[in-house]
Amino acid sequence: MNERPTRRNPEMEKYVEIRPVVVDGSPDAHNVILKVTNQHFTIGPFASDTKEEAEWVRDMLCVALARIAADTHQ
Repeated sequence: MNERPTRRNPEMEKYVEIRPVVVDGSPDAHNVILKVTNQHFTIGPFASDTKEEAEWVRDMLCVALARIAADTHQ
């Protein structure tokens, strides 16, 4: 995959993955996955309609993860 880094927190991308998924009516659908060690969690109940939308979700999740990490170090 040719993914672009997040706008503000690329160091958090190691915890987030984008995977294509088969969805009727959405040929470019993708899921965003939170991955921590051997655990994987799909973000949201529905797939993003496009990879671009999934990348935006990934970017915002990376920002949120960075905020959590910063808060735990205060």
